[in-house]
Amino acid sequence: MILDVKLATFRRFMEAYQSIHCIGSATLSMALVATGSADAYTEYGIHCWDMCAGAVIVAESGGVVADPQGGTFRIMSRGVLVAATKELMEQTAARVQHIHFEPDVDI
Repeated sequence: MILDVKLATFRRFMEAYQSIHCIGSATLSMALVATGSADAYTEYGIHCWDMCAGAVIVAESGGVVADPQGGTFRIMSRGVLVAATKELMEQTAARVQHIHFEPDVDI
């Protein structure tokens, strides 16, 4: 089920964007957005310790940090979307299919 949802989202990205890079590290992927080397990054199922440093780096660089649906980012929610601009964040969020994961703690 989760794999099917992720593959469907990946397909929508492939149809809309020029290229997709899968680095393997959430913080490194978010740092690429912060430096302008990537336009956006999104992931579900990761934990707060995977996202916290990258979220700060993107926010401090002037990028946008949100949940994968484009809403308010919550560090314990197990999902993140970062983008260079609000417009890119909204475009990316529109292509992401939601996957529910239990939060790291009750939030």
